[in-house]
Amino acid sequence: EISSVELTHHGVGGKLVAYCEDIVAKDEENGARSEVICKTAYEDPTQCHGPNARALCCACMGGARRQEPLLAGKLDREAMKIKDFVNATATFVPHHQCRDKNGLAKRLPLEMKTKSKIVTITDIDRDLNFIVKHLCNINVEPIQKLVADMGDEGFTIEYQHDGNNAVITNRHGMDKFKPGCDAITLIFSSKRADKVYHFPWLDGWLSMLRELVLEPLGIPLNQILRMQLANMPRGSDIGFHRDTNAWVQMGHRTHIPIITHPDVFFLAETMRDMKEDNAILRIKSNAGEVYEFNNAKGHAVRNVGPSRVHLIIDWVDDALYDEEKGDVEKLVKLRPSEVCTHPKGINELQCGGFALETNDGLKETNDSPEHEEL
Repeated sequence: EISSVELTHHGVGGKLVAYCEDIVAKDEENGARSEVICKTAYEDPTQCHGPNARALCCACMGGARRQEPLLAGKLDREAMKIKDFVNATATFVPHHQCRDKNGLAKRLPLEMKTKSKIVTITDIDRDLNFIVKHLCNINVEPIQKLVADMGDEGFTIEYQHDGNNAVITNRHGMDKFKPGCDAITLIFSSKRADKVYHFPWLDGWLSMLRELVLEPLGIPLNQILRMQLANMPRGSDIGFHRDTNAWVQMGHRTHIPIITHPDVFFLAETMRDMKEDNAILRIKSNAGEVYEFNNAKGHAVRNVGPSRVHLIIDWVDDALYDEEKGDVEKLVKLRPSEVCTHPKGINELQCGGFALETNDGLKETNDSPEHEEL
């Protein structure tokens, strides 16, 4: 399989290269027509025989041509906005072939997340395919609209609690490495990946996510360990860390950018230990560019622009439970507004109450039915 990840090393900016941009006619009707002709000409050269195509379209040796700095120059200027030194940037070539030749979900090899293999990943060029894999491009516009309508407030624990979603408080990792970041949790798992929790809001999101995300990617619901909408508000920062515990080595960490922009910097360490020659890779993605990241590697995110939202799915190769057979030990459906904690060193979520502790004290909510276990 040919990789659709392009790698650009920094420090080579300033070199001028030929650049071409399709010319779009000014009037609305002809503008739309010329845009379609130029877009299809890349795959169908016969389009170049049409009226004005040779003048308007780069694929037909026309278009607006000029000299511009090499792409690295543009990416260099972006990387100067953060303090980290970025050695290279990975970008993605758009395509819509989300599954492999056997019709299965594309994936990174899980063996490269084990302790013995992760230390062998030390070089960006040689090991790029073990760090990040571009899966495909999908349409996320309907999800974008829902997320934009909620705004940053919709991701807060208080908003979710009031809206009858279960919430997780006092999460050690979130508080330590991701201050200021919030998430809407739809599915969660124990640290050993032997129990999965479905949150109440999953019911409202599932139909759309199945149609737009899960079905195109080939990810069945009963293979999902964790699924969340992760929000980084303006100016927030996720420090360098490595995801740990058994669920990490068992699962594929898939990112679906929903709302993003050029001022987001997803960074990955090449080596396990911080050394002088530990190269930093930036993974730059646009909305709908789905990729899998090896989250056993050290990684960080800097956001120096407006809010960024990713749908993040951790999924495994085989089914975790059989809902029809009633796997009561493996799947728990949490109750509306249920409050859970996930203390350090504890495998399972600790749930059962409905009082949310705020700055004003405990906030009570009505009791809900018992856990629905399947």
